[in-house]
This record gives sequence, C-alpha cells and structure tokens, in this order.
Amino acid sequence: MRSDKIFETVNHIIQTSYKDNPNTKIHQNYKIPNRGGRKREIDIFIETKINDIEIQIAIECKDYSSKVSVEKIEAFKAKCERIPSINKKIFIAKEGFQEDAKIAAEEFGIDLYLLKEIDKEQVLGWLITEIPKPVFVTRDLTNLGVLFHGIAPKFEPDDIFFPENQNQGVKLYEFLHEVIKRNYPTLPIVFVKEGEELSKEVYEITIDCDNSYLEVGGEKHKVKRIGAYMEINYQDIEAQVSLNAFHNFGEEGHKAQTATVIAENGEIFSLVKKNDKNKIEVYIGKESSEKGGKKEMKFIHMADMKIEKIEKENDSE
Repeated sequence: MRSDKIFETVNHIIQTSYKDNPNTKIHQNYKIPNRGGRKREIDIFIETKINDIEIQIAIECKDYSSKVSVEKIEAFKAKCERIPSINKKIFIAKEGFQEDAKIAAEEFGIDLYLLKEIDKEQVLGWLITEIPKPVFVTRDLTNLGVLFHGIAPKFEPDDIFFPENQNQGVKLYEFLHEVIKRNYPTLPIVFVKEGEELSKEVYEITIDCDNSYLEVGGEKHKVKRIGAYMEINYQDIEAQVSLNAFHNFGEEGHKAQTATVIAENGEIFSLVKKNDKNKIEVYIGKESSEKGGKKEMKFIHMADMKIEKIEKENDSE
C-alpha cells in the first residue's frame, strides 16, 4: 500500500526542492500511456528539461510495515520499461528493502531510498540541473619571429631547428607548438554555462633558447630567442549529450552522476558530479586511446618560456 503520509512527505520535499526551477513539473498520481496505449499510474512523476533535453523521473512510494519484496521491484520495473520516455526510476520505502530486492533494483537500474534519506540535498542530487555547453578550442600561432646572433637570415617556419645540446632537429613551428603545449596545456574542448560567450584571447610568447641553431639554406645560424603571438579562439560545436548514467565510482557503494558528451569532432567527455560535491568535474574519454597512438617528440627542451596576455584595444574587432 501507499499511505498518504509517505506520499505527501516525499511530494512536499520534491516540490520544495525544485520550486525555483521553471523547467521542472511535478505530477502526483500521474497517468501516462505505455507502448500499448494503456495508461499506467506513477506515484510521483517529474518532468524537466536540461539544455533542451527532456528528462522524466518515475517515483514509487511504499509504506509497508516490512521490507519491500523483489516482486514489488519487478512490478515497478515492468511498468516503467514499457514507458520508454522515462530516464530514471526511484523507489522509496519506509522500512527498506529485502536483499534480493536490492540486487534486482541494481540490475534494473532502479535507485532505492529509505524515506528518512529523502531531503532537499538528496532530491537535487537526482539531476545535473545545468549541463555546460561544449566549446571547441583552437590555438594558432602568428607573427613568428627569431632573434639571431649576428646577421638574421630569411627563414621559413618549416626550417629545421636544433635545440641546445640536441643533435636531432625538428621543424621550427613544430618545436614552438610542442614547447607551448608542454608549458601551457589546454583542453581541445572547454565547457561554459548556457548563454555564456568566450571571446578570442591573444598572448605574446617569447622563448629564450640561447645556444640553439636554425638551419636555413643548409647553414646553421645561432638563435637567441624565438617569439610569436598565440591566438586562442572558441567555437560552439554540436554535441550529443547522454544524461543520467549512474555508475559505481570510487569506493564500494559510492555512486556518481554523469553526463556523457560526444562532440562532432569525435571527442568524448564525461561530466561527473559526485554525491558529496556540487562541483562538476570533467574527464576526457579519449585519454587511454591517445597513449598508444600519440607521437612523442624525441627531445625534451626545458625552454625558458614567457607568456603575456595582450589586452584588446577594441572589443568590437
């Protein structure tokens, strides 16, 4: 049975928790058609929208004097699985659940809660209510310059550069990109709040590399310093976002809520919100695949690199 007391208690907490979220609707004793057109009743039904993605949560409340059996879990699962729009299933009971009911719920993807565990913090934790927007980051180098010892030859970015105490050379622009990447790493994708815009940033880069050489026209010329401008641009990208995947994370029994972002360029990211944190952490899904195929340069040059941001004089440009 479902008593009005447990139903009213849970409903009040949910209503209070989401009262400031205009995109969230909460229904009681909600009748929704399944695949066959038959309407099935859900004790509490939450509808919300996150970054234009529809999210539906079905909640079952039971006030049994004993622990909920596996049959009740199986019945709830059967009811929900014929309603494909449901993203998340929650079962709340006053006295808890039998062991086989817990095992079945984990297999079916049903989250179990005791009534005493339901509070505002717990309810708000059911959703990542704000999914950052993915933005593609490009980093370009312009105005490449080299300060030589003596007369400066006319050089090209693909001339071969020999770092200090290195017999193996590399193309000048490849060296510059590698040193900047090591000293100033950036993610290929960043996440911003919906509606937030990022503008181009320009930095002046100088690298002191005395006792290094640049080969121009078959002759080596001693280099004192390399300089360039680094432009960082941001471009909105389309991405598929899969919400509300719940996985074991860290220590046994601890769970995290994740949103998986698949960008149009193939990058995969996971946004993770742990139960005990409000902060969303970003993980790069391609990290393991890069380790095998990433091309490493054969030298490590600990250059003395200086970077200074250049403030734009005219934001309208």
